[in-house]
Amino acid sequence: TQHWWQLTEPCQQPLSDRPAGAWWAPMEEVFHLD
Repeated sequence: TQHWWQLTEPCQQPLSDRPAGAWWAPMEEVFHLD
């Protein structure tokens, strides 16, 4: 897992509207499968 994070983290760009200190920004759910 740590190796995967090292490979993929440079590809992730934080959104400008995310809360301070958060990795993810809240979004509206557009698809749900039960």
